[in-house]
Amino acid sequence: YDAHPHWSADGKWITFHSNRPVQRLLASGQQEATSLSLILDESESVDDLAFLRLAGGVGEFVDNLREGTRISVTKFDHKVTYALDFTEDRAAVKDAVGARRHFCATAIYDALYESMTRLSAQPGKRLAVLVSDGWDNSSVRTQEEIVAYARSHQIALFAVFISNPNYPANPQSLRTMAESTGGPLIEVADFGG
Repeated sequence: YDAHPHWSADGKWITFHSNRPVQRLLASGQQEATSLSLILDESESVDDLAFLRLAGGVGEFVDNLREGTRISVTKFDHKVTYALDFTEDRAAVKDAVGARRHFCATAIYDALYESMTRLSAQPGKRLAVLVSDGWDNSSVRTQEEIVAYARSHQIALFAVFISNPNYPANPQSLRTMAESTGGPLIEVADFGG
């Protein structure tokens, strides 16, 4: 699949043309309801310009999902914020993605666990799309718990790795979680640049 990001002509947002694996997974059960959780890192390591690009890219990604897909938005830094409950309203999803606050600590595993707990109650196919640099420094939950929970609730995790050369990153953690649950790791290099 094409996992490369594409920048808009004005450089203000990024398009995740990597929806092909998501669309393939969605297409395998055309009549089945689908729920997708977007889990977005808004910690300090994702700078303001990168976050604007992220918000624009997620908007494009959401617009290309199959009609009827229900989407929720969870955002995190050291604290997990459930920004939007499951909805088919694409405009509401874009609004929820666009607002931001940030602190320096990052609780990826806690955000995944909270989001997947809500996602597991949804009918049909369940997909989680995590966008992060993979560096967790404040979660109570562990990577192993996330993988076990996702597997037991048939949740496929797609991880989008965004890097910022000024901060530590852990793409291997993202790769392990994604590949262990049926999804890919999609790398977006120099996201903050």
